[in-house]
Amino acid sequence: MTDDELRIVAAAMESIGRNCEVGLVQRHFGLEPHGLLRFAHAPRTALMRGLELGFRGIGENLTLHDDGREWLGEWNGLDFHLNEPLATSAYTTQARVGPILDRLGERLIEDIQAARTLLVYADIDGMTRGEAIELHDAVRAIGPASLLVVTQDIMRPGHIEALRPGLFVGHVERLTPWNAAIDLDIGGWRELLAEVPRHWRPAPLDAPHLAHQAMAARASLMWVADRLPDDAGEARSALGHAAMLIGEVESALRGAG
Repeated sequence: MTDDELRIVAAAMESIGRNCEVGLVQRHFGLEPHGLLRFAHAPRTALMRGLELGFRGIGENLTLHDDGREWLGEWNGLDFHLNEPLATSAYTTQARVGPILDRLGERLIEDIQAARTLLVYADIDGMTRGEAIELHDAVRAIGPASLLVVTQDIMRPGHIEALRPGLFVGHVERLTPWNAAIDLDIGGWRELLAEVPRHWRPAPLDAPHLAHQAMAARASLMWVADRLPDDAGEARSALGHAAMLIGEVESALRGAG
């Protein structure tokens, strides 16, 4: 498959753990989707608890701590990279990112209910058949979304097998440790992405979902604009104008839905 074709497959995925690897694979293909768990540490049991709770109340109950470089947030065993510098106060950080996390949590639940994306959970420690089914059960308690569990297997890179309808296990030669998602096995991921369309196809996107995507894009532009230096007025104005146009598209899509 070409890079453009692989990019389409990667864009249809949503990372739900265990670390940032899937999100970084998407970045390799020029994608920067907004996902609740794209840059999070999500152990399987904590993820299942979050699914059970519908990811409600993250912003209000987020516990902040720092790693010496940036603010991190913890909620019910899930750890989020907030991409907020320590120079920003904890109060301001929570006020800014809390509503964003809440909305991303709502969107993840909506996507599961509408089966709009392929959920991907990559874990270097592997997962038993029973554990994969248990996680899939937690997803299916919300909606019909499909789940791809990725493990490492030097003998079967790129291979995908169906454990049951909507639940797949795929393999790459090497996964990164949960706390160091660097030095990706891009070759293995390319093989895996090329195999995905043989097993799963995305549902058609409806107007409400496209409106959500437009809203996320607009929020991303405003996030960048807020962080520009004081002397970048022209760039800030251009971003504001682009966000306004995307807002008009969002409004039109919501009206169409």
